[in-house]
Amino acid sequence: WEWKMSADLILEKDNELFFIDAKTKRLLNKSKIWLTDEAIEDDLNTITTEIVELYLTIEDYRKNLYPDIRSSGNEKIFPMIITLEDWYLFGKPVFSRINELIKLKLIKKWLPDNLTEIMPYLICSVREYEQLLQTLNTLSIWNIVNGWLDPAIYWNLFQPYLNSLIDKYEPLEYFFPDDFNNIFSKAVQKWIENAR
Repeated sequence: WEWKMSADLILEKDNELFFIDAKTKRLLNKSKIWLTDEAIEDDLNTITTEIVELYLTIEDYRKNLYPDIRSSGNEKIFPMIITLEDWYLFGKPVFSRINELIKLKLIKKWLPDNLTEIMPYLICSVREYEQLLQTLNTLSIWNIVNGWLDPAIYWNLFQPYLNSLIDKYEPLEYFFPDDFNNIFSKAVQKWIENAR
């Protein structure tokens, strides 16, 4: 048995899984400010390398190479990269280039180059991830991913798509509601006293 690197988080709901890696990687300033092809290509190379690493992790999972989590063989699995800040990835040319880079890297790793169709990936910021979690209270992982893959939506920013699901949001429950209410009520009471 060989120890394998896993995803940062595996989120499972009803036999559907997100394999999630959180990255602090930001778009470099030269990509944001200068908008040169070279700078943007460097950043796209970085994010696509991260996505391919998740596909490798998923393949190891599907081969049951992780002793603590086993594949049933019939799960729907989707890789997700969570970034610290928005990357504002949108437009057909950008996603076409991302998909092209991923396919080239998959081939180099001896993986099927159609994994992006079998297991579509998501890239979202921490802010978007919070919204995504709220939709998971009422929607399945597949419903969220499948909605995003709609050709009328896919080339756009992820945030507006999440906003379109606002009627599906269900607020997250606090882990310790009594403690939260106790602490919060004291803080509000103090604020009211200080405001007088």
